[in-house]
Amino acid sequence: MKRLMLALALFLGVQAVSNAQEVHDRKGAHRNMTPEQRAEKQTERMQQDLQLTDAQKKAVYELNLQSAKEMKAARAEGAEMNREKFKAMHEQKDARLKAILSADQLKKYETIKAERMNKMKERQGDKGLRQG
Repeated sequence: MKRLMLALALFLGVQAVSNAQEVHDRKGAHRNMTPEQRAEKQTERMQQDLQLTDAQKKAVYELNLQSAKEMKAARAEGAEMNREKFKAMHEQKDARLKAILSADQLKKYETIKAERMNKMKERQGDKGLRQG
């Protein structure tokens, strides 16, 4: 019986480490995306969520590509980069996006954006509780 319990505990430990590695690998893959890959992924998500027209999809892709390149350059600056600069970049992108989307699409975009921010804040709050 002890051997069975030991084997089960060993199996569960290995499984937990394996799952943690998979999550880490997925996050790492996201960080290593090129600006083009990021723009394509963002545009596809927006296409699904907002049902963009072909012209809108092309304009949104160009905007996402420009934004991804700016973000990559800003991250390369490293220590000089701060939250305020990232926030300004996002606000500028949103302002340009308003010229591309219809009123209904913009409303839906803002709703989705708020939901994602809330989920992110919840995850960050959970991390703080677990660390303490």
